[in-house]
Amino acid sequence: MNRHIRQLSVAMVVIAVASAAAAANVIEFGEPSPLPQNLAPLAGTSIYAPEGISLAGATGFVSDARFVGAGSDAYGITTVGASGTTPVGIVQFNQPVSSLTVDGLAVTTDFIADVYDGNTLLSTFIASANPTGTLYVSHTFTGHITKLDFHDHGGYVGIGRITTVPASPTPEPGAVVAAPILAGALMLRRKS
Repeated sequence: MNRHIRQLSVAMVVIAVASAAAAANVIEFGEPSPLPQNLAPLAGTSIYAPEGISLAGATGFVSDARFVGAGSDAYGITTVGASGTTPVGIVQFNQPVSSLTVDGLAVTTDFIADVYDGNTLLSTFIASANPTGTLYVSHTFTGHITKLDFHDHGGYVGIGRITTVPASPTPEPGAVVAAPILAGALMLRRKS
């Protein structure tokens, strides 16, 4: 009997630990159907709400073959705005994330990304320009992240993929049910 309780205890601990591990969410920007028009502004739309993000600022949808190097398809988000300006694209997370990987590109300009917790700047990433072509970037931020800004110095930048990990993983329902059973089994073991 004790051997079975130990096996059950080990199984419950494994279930609880496995369910507490946060699952990554990968956003490729080619998911919505139908896809937006090329360079369509996305600020204020709910097109990516099912992915857990909203877009603001000068964020626009883009279809460009160069984005295959910054994700798995030719779709992404870019900054759209008046010529000669430096527009800022904004990605807001519906729930805070603890890890954010940005895969993007810049064409003959710098790629600049800033992450925030509310209005507090946490970190900035700058990839220096490739003056003759396309620069592909991948950078991981960590912290309590609620917002990502991305921009350039008057050129062409975009993001082809975002990978996030939630800040506070929610336990699976099985782990919530298993915990009291494990506690009861351990108490029974101590009484016998």
